[in-house]
Amino acid sequence: MRTLVLLERGAEEAALAEAVARVARGSGALVILEAAGGLGKTSLLRGAGAAAREAGLRVLHARGSELESGFPFGVVRQVFEPLLFGAAGEERARWLAGAAALAGPMFEPAAEGATADPYQRLHGLYWLTANLCDDGPLVISVDDAQWADEPSLQFLGFLARRVEGTPVGLLVATRPISDVTPPALTQLVADPAVEVLRPRPLSSEAVGRLLAARIGTEADAAFVRACSSATQGNPLLLSELAREVTALGIEPTAAAAERVEALGPQGVATVVLARIARMPAAASALARALAVLGDGASLRTAAQLAQLGEEAVPALRTLLAAEVVVEGEGLAFVHPIVRAAVYESIADRSALHWRAARVLEAAGDADEAIGAQLLAAQPAGDPWAVERLRAAAARALGLGDPRGAVTHLRRALAEPPSARGEVLLELGRAEARAGDPEAIAHLERVIAETSDARLAARAALELAPVLKFAGESVRAVAVVEQALEGLDDPELREQLEIELFGSAYISIAARRLLAQRLAALPEPPAVPATDFDRFRLTGMAFDAFAAGRPADEVADLATRGLAHGLATDPTAGGHAFVSGVIALMFAERYDDADRLYSGALEDARRRGSGIAFATASSLRSLVAYRRGRLTDALADASAALELAADVHGSQGFLSAALGTLVYTALDQGTVDAELEALVERFVREAAADTLPYSHAMHAHACLRVHRGELEAAYQELLATGRRELEWGARNPAVTPWRSTAALVAYELGDVAAARELAFEEVDLARAFGAPRALGIALRAAGLVAEREQGIALLAEAVAVLERSLGALEHARALIDHGLLLVAVGADAQARKRLTAGHALAIRCGAAALAARAGVTPEPVRDAPAAAGALTPAEARVARMAADGMTNRDIAQALFVTQKTVEMHLGSVYRKLGVRSRRALPDALAG
Repeated sequence: MRTLVLLERGAEEAALAEAVARVARGSGALVILEAAGGLGKTSLLRGAGAAAREAGLRVLHARGSELESGFPFGVVRQVFEPLLFGAAGEERARWLAGAAALAGPMFEPAAEGATADPYQRLHGLYWLTANLCDDGPLVISVDDAQWADEPSLQFLGFLARRVEGTPVGLLVATRPISDVTPPALTQLVADPAVEVLRPRPLSSEAVGRLLAARIGTEADAAFVRACSSATQGNPLLLSELAREVTALGIEPTAAAAERVEALGPQGVATVVLARIARMPAAASALARALAVLGDGASLRTAAQLAQLGEEAVPALRTLLAAEVVVEGEGLAFVHPIVRAAVYESIADRSALHWRAARVLEAAGDADEAIGAQLLAAQPAGDPWAVERLRAAAARALGLGDPRGAVTHLRRALAEPPSARGEVLLELGRAEARAGDPEAIAHLERVIAETSDARLAARAALELAPVLKFAGESVRAVAVVEQALEGLDDPELREQLEIELFGSAYISIAARRLLAQRLAALPEPPAVPATDFDRFRLTGMAFDAFAAGRPADEVADLATRGLAHGLATDPTAGGHAFVSGVIALMFAERYDDADRLYSGALEDARRRGSGIAFATASSLRSLVAYRRGRLTDALADASAALELAADVHGSQGFLSAALGTLVYTALDQGTVDAELEALVERFVREAAADTLPYSHAMHAHACLRVHRGELEAAYQELLATGRRELEWGARNPAVTPWRSTAALVAYELGDVAAARELAFEEVDLARAFGAPRALGIALRAAGLVAEREQGIALLAEAVAVLERSLGALEHARALIDHGLLLVAVGADAQARKRLTAGHALAIRCGAAALAARAGVTPEPVRDAPAAAGALTPAEARVARMAADGMTNRDIAQALFVTQKTVEMHLGSVYRKLGVRSRRALPDALAG
């Protein structure tokens, strides 16, 4: 094919050249070409790619197509597969090392029954890109992105948000954004970091120049105007028109202008089809076959579909000579507009797609290629098609594309299938993973229509979590209870019972419904033998701490239930793990809880599970806060909430992270408008039925106290208490709403209510026997009691907290005791308390709390104070670097970019006054 002359594209070429130059210098670049088809986007991308190669950059290219838009990660695989398949084993292993291994299965045959987390795939693909950048700067070029599959578009957006500071150039060409544009592409174009170039139609002058170059002679001005009008200044359409003018021997005169104008807006289709119509029948048949198969088809496959023999090769030569198709990685039309013209002219498209599917199966093509043909064909009641579509859907799920699976399964239902219940179940499962609300209706239909108890049970196991996530736990309970009736499959019964009773540990409504049944469950054996035994032990531990049973008893139950290596992901069978570790945390077995949450984080990192990472980070942040490690607490809470936008399924547990952010900001004196807006939004939008939501309510009330909204805060704290009591949480270790409310009531002048609330919490905390919980209650009681009694209670609080792991609360009690001693004139004793409290608060990183002591610190800068100046993200990175992790390991573990890690470490070095990571352990430890 002759290269089109690029006229009036100097600005676009210069912008692309500058983007390539930035990448060559080691920076990232994001450029999108947005324009109608035929305006030169492909040529511009091709030119930029050539320039990048000349500069020594690696260039990877892909092109979307209408037919392949349903291929899961189809564009991504176009980008990476040629490179990976052509690499030596050692090189391929290096590129797929670390977190990039999570993308490896995308480039291997489908694993039976495999289902991937979409975020896991995106995370792995990003690190595959980063590993490739170790070899040098990289340019990824994607043409016709408007037809790219949704998972590939999600990856482009994922990469775009992480490309800053990385030597990656992302060049994307797309048609103008419209109502039918995929949301991921719309978001990418709207990203403020993206440079958007919009090539415009050619001027009349440029039309004349291009015509002259194409037909070899100057055209009359009237003829130029006619061509410009017919093509709207579109270079591709103009070139097609020039070919037709040359082929028909039309002179470019004013007299011939009317013939051009008669072509009208369908000019390109007219001229392309006219050219093909003049070709031998075999060439026309081959063109139609190629239009049905899509770009990349082989001559052999196209010839079989067109039912051609030896005449296939001459037919191809004719199409190539006429510049209708081109050869590359398979055969392709010279432009999507040309393919569209041929495709739309086919009268029996559905029949050709059916035949194409059979031809591809006989050739051993991939399930997704066969599925793409069946998606374009009309239903014909063919059981074979149902099985092929189910296979394509399974492949999509295995690749991490649940929406692609949904598309194929909905098409399978249209055949319709004989095994309707199985297909409906597969569809509901795929919809659930895609977050599609239709999952509920389809899974309910399976249960309603089937007489197979096992099928109904499997559907219930899929439906119940979807209902819980949608805030309909009561319906979830009913679904599982119905599925259990008459079911004689022991394995399914156990799974259903865990799902049923597991809902009581996340939903208030479900807990209320199941309270009597939970109480009636038999005691599990001392050494659990089944998954339900383990779940039961950790559930009993959870129930015991909620009811305020002794902390030692709670810890024993939880430890026995957790002793056998449980799944850690709350969305994938982790009910027992989450309940058990929460129980250990509230029983103040902080070392054990921290170890288990850290293990869960390692597991989440290894699997690339953003949901599990966000959940474990959120809950571990509470452990760190309760220990008085505010920097660690903020690091975990921030990590969880930052990831929340990219993953779904952990929102119920994010209340813990939100609470940590608020409590820490209050102790550090860093409350700002951004935090307050986050809290207001969270309280308004989060699922209020989840048990952890009380943390969000309590945190919100504490912010109101900070703002001086005492009456509103008091009412919200009482509402928090009613909510806690409703689900059976009498234990103040969960949220100390009574002591907080007591202090507010005292400020409001209701001394009687304040003392009633405070002393009730003291009694409950004594029965529980955990020192931190008791110390908090004693401190509040001391602040609202008569002065002499108050001094004694605060002294007891200090003594109790001294033997706890709650350093922050110990500091708080020391300072309050000291301030009360000042009020009664015991200055010497007060000074000791205040000095000790101030020092402890500083070590915790609680500047605002320390300031309450009124102590002037020694003018000596110690290491802990310097470490406390780190931001949460800096502290997180610093500790991991001090443990010997490389920058890449840290970035992969925290789901951030390596550049981000390098920036944080640079700041850490400056703040701590060190020059290398070897000095970090001592600087952090002080």
